[in-house]
This record gives sequence, C-alpha cells and structure tokens, in this order.
Amino acid sequence: RVALELHDETAQALTALTVTLDSVVRRPDRLAPETAARLQEARQMAANMLEGIRRLIYALRPAALDDVGLAAALRGYIVDSLERSGVTIHVAEQGPAKKMPDHVELALYRIGQEALNNVARHARANNVWITITHYDTITHQGTVVRLTIRDDGIGFDPATIAGAVLRTRGIGLAGMRERANLIGGQVIIRSAPGNGTTLEVEVPIYNP
Repeated sequence: RVALELHDETAQALTALTVTLDSVVRRPDRLAPETAARLQEARQMAANMLEGIRRLIYALRPAALDDVGLAAALRGYIVDSLERSGVTIHVAEQGPAKKMPDHVELALYRIGQEALNNVARHARANNVWITITHYDTITHQGTVVRLTIRDDGIGFDPATIAGAVLRTRGIGLAGMRERANLIGGQVIIRSAPGNGTTLEVEVPIYNP
C-alpha cells in the first residue's frame, strides 16, 4: 500500500515537476544565466529525488513479484552478477502453484536475496538451483511452500557460523531465520566444505 501511494502520489508529482523544469531550462535564452543555472540544479535535484523514490518503492515491494512471480524475480535479481561470473542459474517451480499472501511472498524474496548474495560473495559456485515447491499438507487444510536455493560451491561448516571468519555470513543467516520465523516458517541449511550449500525455507499457508 505504501509503495502504491509513493508511486501514485509522490513519484508522479516529482515526474511532473521534472517535466516542468525541463520545459523551462530548454529555453535558457529567455533567462538570466544565474537563473538558468539555478533552475538546472533544481531540475537535477528533482530527478535525483525521483530516482530515490523509485528505489524505495522497489525496496518495499519489487514489481517483479507481481509481474513474473517469486522464482523468476529471484533469478532476475541475481542473474547479472552471477552469470557475468560464469555461474549458470537453474529455476524451477514444482507442484500446482498457488497464490501466496503478499507478506509471505515478500519475506521469501528477501530470504532468497540474502541467500543468493551469500552465493555471490562466498560460494565460488558453477551452478545455482532455485526451486519453488508447493504441496498440500497431510490434513489438506493448507499448502506448504518450500524455497530451495542450492549451489555446487566450496561449502562451509555450519558449526563455525558464529566464528569471526564467517561473522558476516552468520549475521545474514540470522536475518533469514528471523524473517522465516515472522511468517511461521523455518530455515534449514545443509553444507560441508567442498560439497556446496543447500538452503531450504518452508512456510505453511493455511486455507481460510
């Protein structure tokens, strides 16, 4: 809701302001040099503010989640940096896909972002697999959504997460677990030196 308000109100107003200032600064012959320079500065400030608002809108809820779904949005997030490094990305969705609540989808996206950032920074992987799996609970009162991110990189010893060497990664994993807890899910991490890493997030989604 906040993202939509920012888009429909603030961003649109800044766009209109930028267009208005553009129409003025295109005719500098009608202005004193100092005035033209000041208006050009104001136009650049408005453009910078608009870019900042757009980044904030994306941070609140990436448009890709609504446009292409969770798996493809995660692929799009990391594709440039990883594929430039020679990493091949595999994306799959299994089971009958069902619409997730917005807050669940966004939390899974943020967890996936952090996991993929860890791959990019630490894993030295050749391949990354992103899988979204939907399956019904045994009682059929809801669905479980599982996000799996697996790489074939160098891996690590999860027991050392609290150590100084992996302190940055440890903070990231703690954040992922906290996000999962907030939506009633859990994070499972399997890794070993030389054997890559698998991260799974499972979230129950109950039918009304």
